[in-house]
Amino acid sequence: SRANGGAWDAELVKILDGTIANDTATVNGDYQFTVDDGTGAVLVVLDQDAGLTRTPYVPGTLVDVTGVLVPDGAGMWLMKPRNSTDLVVNPGASAVKRCFSVTCRQ
Repeated sequence: SRANGGAWDAELVKILDGTIANDTATVNGDYQFTVDDGTGAVLVVLDQDAGLTRTPYVPGTLVDVTGVLVPDGAGMWLMKPRNSTDLVVNPGASAVKRCFSVTCRQ
């Protein structure tokens, strides 16, 4: 994730009909996975301090994810959902991918 060259730092963004990749992991208590909607992949981190858990976010699951873009410290960006309502599992969603969309704050 490039976050539009850093212009989207701390912006609220949304991925629609993304697929969770096979690279799930728990790092320092936070569950993380890559989501790809066909326009590019982004790392999603479920912060344990926000009360987010790994169930039902397993590889191959279609999801809509809303979250804040934050730098990872290594020149890339990751997405952090704020709470459980920012994650929607779409088990019956279409396999047709939609474009990455951005919801900017006014």
